[in-house]
Amino acid sequence: MRICILGDSHTVALKSGWDRIRASYPSVTITIFAARGPTMGRLEADGTDLVPGTMSLREQMEYTSGRSQVRTGDFDVFVLGGMFLLPLWTKAGLSRAVITAANAEQYRLSISGTVAKVLRSVTQAPIYIMPKPLVAQRPDPPVAEAVPPYPEQIALLTRYIETERFHFVCQPAETMPEGWFTRPDFSIGSSRLVVAPGLEGDFHPERETNHMNADYGELALGRFLATVT
Repeated sequence: MRICILGDSHTVALKSGWDRIRASYPSVTITIFAARGPTMGRLEADGTDLVPGTMSLREQMEYTSGRSQVRTGDFDVFVLGGMFLLPLWTKAGLSRAVITAANAEQYRLSISGTVAKVLRSVTQAPIYIMPKPLVAQRPDPPVAEAVPPYPEQIALLTRYIETERFHFVCQPAETMPEGWFTRPDFSIGSSRLVVAPGLEGDFHPERETNHMNADYGELALGRFLATVT
């Protein structure tokens, strides 16, 4: 199976996890195209390929994948990782219709939603959407307004995304036992996305809570591979 992952800095955890488990999947190859921030949103359709719409995106794609464009015929499955997609925090008591509409708008406005749309225009291969991880819980997290449980929110977002002919990949439950936060040990030692020579080995600061580490990537990617291989 030939898997293509498209994403932002959150793909670093997946890449680190894949380096640990790839020997267990001899029939699987994974190619990762990554770019910082919203840059991946500048992908454009060109026949059956995706091509970078800016020089910056081209350079980052070439550095992270070794390729300057995504030839969709080279892959069996696509995964969109991170790219500003998260279920919304909404106040408790709102109707399911309102929550679904809010999450649908969040998806449509995300870079993940943008890339999914252009990718679907050039291929009918399966496309899996993996949201950015929930922020890691700090020792003294701020008290938030009451919100519906994460599983309830994610179920509504999943149903909407599946009506758009995509598959949704949920964050592993054991990484967020308290709901709405990722366990802090999954963010310790997370690495930055390297998009140019000379920046290898650059880690996030100790208090960085938005990006996850290799432990998280190994678990999340392993769970995904168990469902598709």
